[in-house]
Amino acid sequence: RTDDSIKAVVLRLDSPGGSALASELIREELDRLQAAGKPLVVSMSGVAASGGYWISANADEIWASPVTITGSIGIFGMVPTLEETLTKVGVHTDGVSTTPLTRADTFSGMTEAMATVFQASVEDGYRRFLNIVAQGRDMTVEEVDTVGQGQVWSGSRALEYGLVDNLGDLPDAVIAAARLAKVSDYQLRYIEKPLTPAEQLLQQVMNNVSVRSIDSVTRVVSRQVAEGAIGSNGPVVANAFGAWRQLFGNVGAMARFNDPLNLYSLCEFCALLH
Repeated sequence: RTDDSIKAVVLRLDSPGGSALASELIREELDRLQAAGKPLVVSMSGVAASGGYWISANADEIWASPVTITGSIGIFGMVPTLEETLTKVGVHTDGVSTTPLTRADTFSGMTEAMATVFQASVEDGYRRFLNIVAQGRDMTVEEVDTVGQGQVWSGSRALEYGLVDNLGDLPDAVIAAARLAKVSDYQLRYIEKPLTPAEQLLQQVMNNVSVRSIDSVTRVVSRQVAEGAIGSNGPVVANAFGAWRQLFGNVGAMARFNDPLNLYSLCEFCALLH
């Protein structure tokens, strides 16, 4: 927002949502970004629902793939209680309170007064959600409520209902951001969460070690064990290489999960074949 060299921002989104408070904090920062004159384009990946859509609604443009899981405009609350379970094992709670709202907890259950408060909070959050989407998508609250109520849509259906602007992937969103910013000569800067040392190590291993090389080493070790070239610890060494082969075989299988539309069909028995 404060960097004058940044002309537009593309937000790549892959989230099923979560905390309403966290979503609102992100949305407020995105609003400040737009108020500073920088276009905001959202590029939805596999999932952009609930809180994920909350932070997207006010974007200048929203791009989704035809199968992006989007929408889920809704809020729910849940308070797990164990009073009936505890009663069955002979555990009870007691105490003195000044209001009916202080006795609602995991062990004593939810009072009618507290249930009313929780329900009012959920309904207030839903109204807030409806108004955010209505403002951002130039729709009425009633129109948003029709496609809201927690319903989930594909990207194609979301386009029909006015919840997204276009169908396309990240490169399309980048071109749209450049268009909105009225720039033709530009460079891209990717802002990503830094990898932890453990993640960096795993990435290097995955990049440098192949299943085929592990297979070759395993065959050599197995042959040396059979020929007696490796001493009494030979079977242990062979088993260790076998475990490595299985590990990297699975890693190799996971690496093949790279469909941009996030659509997969994999036979767990066939996955053992390389």
